[in-house]
Amino acid sequence: MSFGLFEYDSKISELTKRNEDPIRLLKSMQDRIGKASLPDYLIRYVQQTTTDARKQIAIHEPTSIAQYKDAEGLDKNKIERRRGFFGRSQQQKFPNAVHHFAVFHNGKNVGRMIYKFVGNIHFIKNLKHV
Repeated sequence: MSFGLFEYDSKISELTKRNEDPIRLLKSMQDRIGKASLPDYLIRYVQQTTTDARKQIAIHEPTSIAQYKDAEGLDKNKIERRRGFFGRSQQQKFPNAVHHFAVFHNGKNVGRMIYKFVGNIHFIKNLKHV
């Protein structure tokens, strides 16, 4: 899941290296990049579905796509790729995490926050009215 573009700078990379509560870190990132790029509803969802934030939330270091090979489905200006940016190699850096956040930037001071949920979502069915 990707969100709005924002002006990328090295301060964002510095934020990801902080050793602090992941929810607090996400809010600090939101203050820096804006709510269109990291919405309140997502932070609330992650907060409500997490029992151990330090293990279940992964905030990856920013990744530049400037050197990515130009291929069909990749738009470096919009920071979009048909097959997505999150693969197994990113997920394996934090094997216990279910909520992954990463900033991808294009080398032109433009970035985009990408969120990946790894797990299952269960819905409750009301059988009373069936």
